[in-house]
Amino acid sequence: MDVKLKYIMAKLVIALSVERFVIELAHTMVKTNVSCVVALKNNKPAGIVTERDLAKLIVQNKDPKTTTIGEVMTSPILTLSEDSTMLDAIDLFTTKRIRHVIVVRDGAAVGIVTETDIVREQCLGRGDQ
Repeated sequence: MDVKLKYIMAKLVIALSVERFVIELAHTMVKTNVSCVVALKNNKPAGIVTERDLAKLIVQNKDPKTTTIGEVMTSPILTLSEDSTMLDAIDLFTTKRIRHVIVVRDGAAVGIVTETDIVREQCLGRGDQ
């Protein structure tokens, strides 16, 4: 459980402007095979859009062609440093009822860790790093 996030995080961080439409976001998620996208406002992280947010959009009968990312994103973004551990991530996932956390170095997003990443790491059993 002492494995640092920098060893298990996905280093591909997909980001789109809050002004873009959700349909573009959905296409991007499918094309890049990711479960979340960081929403940018003035080139800075302003929120996150996950598969759960897209499900809410559908249930609310909102049109993804006319709804902006800014309207559906979850904000503020919760972050952990790349030197945080899996236990830190599990604690955040549990207390905040989230499944994704942005990993930062010096305030900049350098990766994303999901619940799936944690489970995958526990199954691989590489041990502490």
